[in-house]
Amino acid sequence: MRKIITILSIAAFLLSFTVEGQVKKKKNKAQTVQTDKKPSGAKNTPSLKGKKGKKTSKKMIAHPIDTESSSIQWTGKKMIGASHQGVLSFKSGELVFSKEGKLKGGSLAVDMSSLRVLDLTDNRRGKLEEHLKSGDFFSVKEYPLATLLMKQVTEINNKSYEIQADMTIKGTTKPIVFVLIPAIAQRSFQTALTIDRTAYGVNFAAESFSDYLGDKAIDKFFSLNVTLIY
Repeated sequence: MRKIITILSIAAFLLSFTVEGQVKKKKNKAQTVQTDKKPSGAKNTPSLKGKKGKKTSKKMIAHPIDTESSSIQWTGKKMIGASHQGVLSFKSGELVFSKEGKLKGGSLAVDMSSLRVLDLTDNRRGKLEEHLKSGDFFSVKEYPLATLLMKQVTEINNKSYEIQADMTIKGTTKPIVFVLIPAIAQRSFQTALTIDRTAYGVNFAAESFSDYLGDKAIDKFFSLNVTLIY
């Protein structure tokens, strides 16, 4: 009887040791799996490697023009006799520079309703302004803006630039080339343009469109002196 009890005790001891060992193995295995698992949400976190401190070599800076201080002075004349002078105002505009401060592009919009005559007074001034804004000339109600978009900018010297641009007047767009030079004031440019108005459909009293105008013919060219302050 004692032998039977002894054998059963030994068997029970061995069985408990085996079970305990299996439990420990399973526990350790579970801990190992849990340790290898990625933290929750880790795969949704984007890598920042290579993005911090990235430099943009082609970064441009746009400066809006000062529409109050910038100016446009125009001159138109007859083929024989008198000429007239006046002003226009900018509606908006910007000049685009590289981070080194070199001009790279820009755009301008002129408020055609701002057209003013400066060399006449009283009713003569009003009549000429009204005529220039009418369908005979710039059709301001239908085309309230004239625009210029710089397409190519080439530095010449002393911070002067040759500008190739598209100019739109009275709904017609034509290429134009001119030079912007630094003005006396800081952060400013100036230029002088000569525009063939007939290229934009402004044909009233142009000599090339009639052989019988005589001294009433108006030169098809008008000039602009422009100052841009930004």
